[in-house]
Amino acid sequence: MSSITYGYKPGLTLLLPDEEQVGFFRARGGSPEEPLIRWAAELVQPGDVFVDVGAHVGTWSLSMAARGCRVAAFEPQNDTFCRLAAGVALSGLEAQVEVHRVALSAEDGHMLLRVTTRDGGGSSLGNYAERILGKPPIRTEAVEVRTLDSFGYDRIDLLKIDAEGEELNVLLGAEATLKRCRPRILFECWSYDWFADQRTKVLDYLEYVGYRIVPTSWTDTFLAEPA
Repeated sequence: MSSITYGYKPGLTLLLPDEEQVGFFRARGGSPEEPLIRWAAELVQPGDVFVDVGAHVGTWSLSMAARGCRVAAFEPQNDTFCRLAAGVALSGLEAQVEVHRVALSAEDGHMLLRVTTRDGGGSSLGNYAERILGKPPIRTEAVEVRTLDSFGYDRIDLLKIDAEGEELNVLLGAEATLKRCRPRILFECWSYDWFADQRTKVLDYLEYVGYRIVPTSWTDTFLAEPA
């Protein structure tokens, strides 16, 4: 296992599988999504609550914590979760960032997570690997699944959802939370032709719960604001 110093201030550490991944992250400014993360960080203020659905190794969570946010990070894939939790601890942010080895969806239970890459990126409860990567997942893992509503948060300022095609189910399991907390929602929604029906359902559902969609300059990334 390898590490990389990362983020807005010295002392933030990401745990990655090997030096190849360290080089990949470093060549992109510390994270493959670094420009998007820096843009999104302008949406929060110190003391805000940031919920990171699909936290991976913690690039978003550590960045928002460095901005002074309180963070709840959700990552169901076992190896990736361990790297996330270790990175939070090595960065000295255990009091600020809570980590959950849980997949968020429309109801509580257990499901199979399809792991599509060695570093855990792209893992999904949905069966999308063959369409996107042209090959089946490398393995599956049984994971705990819960709704966001089941956590009972009374404040969320920014909700980020990157659930690899399962964004609608995450939102369906968060309806009471969205109505209570009215967070901004930053979410991925693919532009593939074969995903068009699901994409429409996501956008229609957000309109149903009282949100308007704000286009961004980032491919397949949307910002939903309370209407």
